[in-house]
Amino acid sequence: MGSNLKRSLRRGAKGGNGYLFNHKALAKVFRGKLLATLLGAGLPLPPDLPEKWVVDCKSVGNGEKALVYLGRYLYRGG
Repeated sequence: MGSNLKRSLRRGAKGGNGYLFNHKALAKVFRGKLLATLLGAGLPLPPDLPEKWVVDCKSVGNGEKALVYLGRYLYRGG
């Protein structure tokens, strides 16, 4: 039963195009969070800021290689 549950969750997690999130929704959320952070920090926004942002999504397999790559930069000991 446990493996069937895991398989069904895994199958339902991806959208029809192989990505977890729609790229248009991802662009809106990223833009909103970035702008909120900039405004919260008191930084001025450029006057010609576009309304719509383009997000370039590429499949990275299961994400293991991306985690190894990002891990070098995100978790530097000190």
